[in-house]
Amino acid sequence: MKRIRLAFALILFSVSALAQTARRTASFEAVSVKPNTLPGAGGPFGSVGVCAGGRPQIDPRRFAATATVYVLISWAYGRDCANSEQHNLLTGGPNWVRKDLFAIQAVVPEGSPSYSMLQLFDGQAPNLQAMIQTLLADRFKLKIHSESRVMPVYVLKVDRNGSKLQPFEEGSCDFPTGPQPQSEKLDQKRPWCSFGVETIPDRTARRVRIAADGVTLEKFAQLLSLDLDSPVIDQTGIPGKFAFRVIYASARPTGVQPDIGTAQATDATLSTALREQLGLRLESARGPVEVLVVDSVERPSEN
Repeated sequence: MKRIRLAFALILFSVSALAQTARRTASFEAVSVKPNTLPGAGGPFGSVGVCAGGRPQIDPRRFAATATVYVLISWAYGRDCANSEQHNLLTGGPNWVRKDLFAIQAVVPEGSPSYSMLQLFDGQAPNLQAMIQTLLADRFKLKIHSESRVMPVYVLKVDRNGSKLQPFEEGSCDFPTGPQPQSEKLDQKRPWCSFGVETIPDRTARRVRIAADGVTLEKFAQLLSLDLDSPVIDQTGIPGKFAFRVIYASARPTGVQPDIGTAQATDATLSTALREQLGLRLESARGPVEVLVVDSVERPSEN
């Protein structure tokens, strides 16, 4: 337990200080923020609940998105929106930050680093994230801080027989930068990279498939958290990016949190799948988890 506490203590940081630094060092050249009340404005990606919002459009000189403030905060501070909502890792603020959509159009300064959409989702777009932090502080008057809360967690570790992770080969697939895979691109020679959790219900069990290319074990832990009753914390100590493919079955019906040790005769449980397919294991524990807390926020003024 002391090791868990120490590990979390080392990664905690002041979100308020980070936001202030971002405002001094990175911002969009021009920003348009408008309420979006059009039917279907949420788009095809994450269009339900607090994580409503379409896929962002990220070009070398342009950032565009239709999203809730909750989603914008998740992007800005490198969080997975669905994971944060499920485990209350982003709290506070009025109800409208979770349900009202805003259309964002922003000009990216010339010479800024270029990022893919999945890099933003993975918290690997520091310059762009800092610009979104500045946008939230300037236009939404967002004030936010982080605090450590002790709660039940699952700890992801390497199994005693060693990991079976498949390193990600850079350039083996393309990460989308826009709102949808450009299937009409005739010159595309590589497949689109996978990223997500798929649930396939049947008559006896929920089969779950996680497919993610070019992500860290920290991000994989967040994906695992989506199907569990507690956050998953990476303590493998393995750096780098990997191509994850894991399939397992839950004995619980859709809508009920699965038990990582409950088995179906015909399919691997999560614990078995992690051990056999990836050489990893989960352990139950209690430890400090970093939670973002919204102190205050305002609706943006009209452009």
